[in-house]
Amino acid sequence: MDKEREAEKKQKSSVKFKKEHRQNSIKKKARNKSDVNKEGVTYQSSVALTLDPQLLERAIVTKEKLKDFEKEVPIFTNRPQKKFIACHADDLSRKMFVIISFDTETSCGGKEAEIIQLAAQTELGLAFSRFVLPKKDISFHASRVNKFQTSIGGKKILHRGRKYLETVSQARCLESFVNFIAASKIQNNDAKVILIGHNSSSFDTPVFLRTLLNYSPQLIAKMKELNIHFADSLAFIRKLIQEKCEALKTEEGSFVKTNQAAVYRILFKKNFAGHDTLEDVKALNQILFDSPLGATVCEIVNKSRTTTIESAVKQMNYLDHSFALQQSFQGTLCNSSNTGVIKKGLAKKLADSGLGYQHLQQLFVKHGEHGLLAILANPATSPGGSPVRRCVRGTVDPVVLHQILNHFKGRLQ
Repeated sequence: MDKEREAEKKQKSSVKFKKEHRQNSIKKKARNKSDVNKEGVTYQSSVALTLDPQLLERAIVTKEKLKDFEKEVPIFTNRPQKKFIACHADDLSRKMFVIISFDTETSCGGKEAEIIQLAAQTELGLAFSRFVLPKKDISFHASRVNKFQTSIGGKKILHRGRKYLETVSQARCLESFVNFIAASKIQNNDAKVILIGHNSSSFDTPVFLRTLLNYSPQLIAKMKELNIHFADSLAFIRKLIQEKCEALKTEEGSFVKTNQAAVYRILFKKNFAGHDTLEDVKALNQILFDSPLGATVCEIVNKSRTTTIESAVKQMNYLDHSFALQQSFQGTLCNSSNTGVIKKGLAKKLADSGLGYQHLQQLFVKHGEHGLLAILANPATSPGGSPVRRCVRGTVDPVVLHQILNHFKGRLQ
């Protein structure tokens, strides 16, 4: 024990330890300051003249009283924990994984995105590609990137560079894709199918699942039967960089940017035709299976945050619900220019916890500022009465709380 204490004391007295400790302290202060700046207007002319010094004291309540206030708002929601799967050495000999690269091009970003093109390629090179004519017009930004347009000569057709593209319905596209997946594992029905895309966990996977639930919900059961999982090659590349993979180093000695085009360029010393979905999946296939990375199937599965379809659906539902709640604050407490009563960061924090503008409004109507302050400035409680987590559900910044109270007083009193 004495030797351990002596070693610890020696470590803490070293210049390296003190330097790292100071750097970590500076980073922590910067994060705290950043968090505050994300919440709302923290400075206003003459605010000290109107700011109530007892504001935070009025937010202090007993657990029992806090639970009473919580009955008026939705329960605290945590982001669902992702369930990852692993590949083991003996899985390779039994060929327990079929990896399929996939990608989408869409009409816009966000929840309203419609699939325009869905493409995929297996490790063996079997390819799939379908085009879909979206119901709504393609946004200007999306069209500028992917070059798709939906009108020519007064007719609504899908074309790229005035070249007509044959389209199918969303339902037919999805059905064909699931059949393609089924055919790719025909040699081993017990194998897990891994659909992998670059940054797919943030965009392509939610878009695909949302489209599936809207147009062909019956296919979810078939996908589960096919043992389909989702992986993200962006997580894979980030993990390799974290492990100091030499193949991802630039000539200057720094590591490559993590976008797919940059990774392809560093590995093959050339570019590929980006924003063409089929070319994207072919390029990703090369990166994964035929590049200086020399990755094994197990490495790809284990380092790409491979998750179950059930977990992916839960993540999508949580994000969609949070997004809808965030929208309720637009034009009320916050605005698109981020100069409202609260900033987008706090609106997102409230929405992620399950609170929308309407909930705060109802709470203020029924319990006044006491109830509103208690919910915003305290951690939520579990059904047993103990805090769910240490951080508060909203904010403890007195200036921001003051602005929120003034907003509801001005509207409702």
